[in-house]
Amino acid sequence: MTARETLIESYTAHYRRVNGGRIPALSTEAAGAMQLMYGPLLAPLPPGSRVLDVGCGTGVLLSWLAMQKDIVPIGIDTSHEQVEEARCHVPHVEIACSDGLSYLLGHPQCFGAIYCLDVLEHLSSVDLCLQWIRAARASLRRGGFFLCRMPNGANLTASYSRYMDLTHERCFTRPSILQLLEAGGLKDCRVIPYRAAHLTGRLRLLLETALHRFVFHLCGHGQETIFTNNIYAIGYRA
Repeated sequence: MTARETLIESYTAHYRRVNGGRIPALSTEAAGAMQLMYGPLLAPLPPGSRVLDVGCGTGVLLSWLAMQKDIVPIGIDTSHEQVEEARCHVPHVEIACSDGLSYLLGHPQCFGAIYCLDVLEHLSSVDLCLQWIRAARASLRRGGFFLCRMPNGANLTASYSRYMDLTHERCFTRPSILQLLEAGGLKDCRVIPYRAAHLTGRLRLLLETALHRFVFHLCGHGQETIFTNNIYAIGYRA
């Protein structure tokens, strides 16, 4: 077993350590933010659309997806421990323990939407990232979308995000993730700003943005606009 396989197999222990010894569940604040960001994206999907959470982890996003009407959520993850945790949170949702790329390649034109949160930074090469995007595009129905989240290299804590996990290989920025999605054949690609559901979160975002704008203008990169710890991007199968 390689070092990467060993780390992934025991990933739940690391996940607990990073999250203060607990396995996060869907909080009210997180559900509100997901509703603001993802709700409008799901609304146009045909009733009964299958929505895949690839790299579902312990099922936080799946818990929110299971609350939505007229969609069929499905989850996959490579970690047996994480899959078991997810099944405890959403016992009525189909969740498979599978390699994400193989799963996507085996399900052409099956999904109205694919969520890929906190996955691309773990892949071993940019070539593999591109294979994932192309496979995700092939798994989407026409008009379906692929939405990803990964650490933002434009955030001042990007070094921490990059090196807090031995399986992290990279961060992304707004230009680089759009570059990847477009190279993978997705259309209408754009970055989605994070939206906080509560006042304290919105105030924190305002302060964070102001600080980063000052630093980036000072360093000659005033064109950057996305500074949150994570960056969210979406692309469509035309």
